[in-house]
Amino acid sequence: MKRWFSALAAGALVAVFSLPAAAQDRPDLLIWADNTRTPALQPIAERFSEENGLTVEVQEIGMGDIRANLVRGGAGQATD
Repeated sequence: MKRWFSALAAGALVAVFSLPAAAQDRPDLLIWADNTRTPALQPIAERFSEENGLTVEVQEIGMGDIRANLVRGGAGQATD
């Protein structure tokens, strides 16, 4: 029984410590903006990132694409 519990605990630790590495590929906050709003949002995003210790990405895409992506996007795929 002790061996089984030890193996389970070791597996859980490996899983937990693997999560942050996978999460580093994505920003904490993703903002989609068109070409007229991106220049205004970028300095705000940088300041927010510095003040709160979060990674923020402003991704410039066309307004029509934003709407289409929101309709298509599922959980975890659309912006925040």
